[in-house]
Amino acid sequence: MKNQLLILALTIFGTALFGQNIINVNNTFSGVTTQHTTLAAAVAAASEGDITYLYPSSTSYGSVTINIKLTIIGPGYYVQQNPSLQINTYVSNGVVDNLTFAAGSNGSLVTGVDINIIVTNGQANIAITRCKIKAYCNLDNTNNILFEGCYFEWTGNSTSPHTILANANNNGLIIRNNIFGVAKGNAGWLEIVICGNCTAIVENNVFRWYNYFFNSIVRNNIFLHNATNVIQNYTGNSYLNNILVGNQTGLGSTNIIAVPETSICEGYPTQGSRSFDDRYMLKTGSPAIGAGIGGIDCGVFAGSTPYKLSGIPFVPLIYQANAPTTGNATTGINVNVKIRANN
Repeated sequence: MKNQLLILALTIFGTALFGQNIINVNNTFSGVTTQHTTLAAAVAAASEGDITYLYPSSTSYGSVTINIKLTIIGPGYYVQQNPSLQINTYVSNGVVDNLTFAAGSNGSLVTGVDINIIVTNGQANIAITRCKIKAYCNLDNTNNILFEGCYFEWTGNSTSPHTILANANNNGLIIRNNIFGVAKGNAGWLEIVICGNCTAIVENNVFRWYNYFFNSIVRNNIFLHNATNVIQNYTGNSYLNNILVGNQTGLGSTNIIAVPETSICEGYPTQGSRSFDDRYMLKTGSPAIGAGIGGIDCGVFAGSTPYKLSGIPFVPLIYQANAPTTGNATTGINVNVKIRANN
């Protein structure tokens, strides 16, 4: 039944996207036949503007280089931890090893995918939304790159001490409503490094470790590490309405510092029964409530693009279904489903 419901959801999804060519990729999902079993094969067969849908799988879909404008949609991540989101509470994700954006990929969108490494050099208008990123992202000479609603898990090592490394000449970089969930024990391991000759907006994120910012607008974020230098460089930037556990000075009067870590989020520092991402919901009475610019909340669940639990992609998904187990040729069966748009 769950396979049939997934197919129904994909049918609705295809209709909602106004007839664009959809390429389904599946390497393990029992009972579902698709055109390809690797993402590289799907991309090789795709045309400009096509949509590639990855089914949940415990087996990686491999590494791929994107050289045309594409939309890649995965099933999200940690879905079993947030079971009310949809009827398929599968354990597996749509996993991609290394994702490289090459010439021709301008305008591409990737959402709901579990990715190891992202590399882009010289590209523009790339959007990475609602993805889980396990290692790091390297950016060079890019324009208008968006990271939105992602969960950064960082399983790298000391030779790659970053989650996003914007090396040089990256203009229009936007990092918003992301959870940087890494918390390593070595102060040399950093979360975001935005280097010189870059411009960036960093807003409504949650950070658990150190960061370097240059030439950035940093606003409405929550910094949970208690170090007094959690922001390693704070010159040349504009810091507005951030919440910091650490007693870091010099950021400006609109920032709130030395906030008790236990007063901010529902599941931090103790996660309890909450999911990996739901734990960052604000507590009742949290100092982050209404502390952002214009009176919005700080953190990932606020702003114009609030974080979506488990990276559920913006496609219609069935979250409730009722159907009899038997029927006959005369009366058929009555199936009632509830579908959420997930915009």
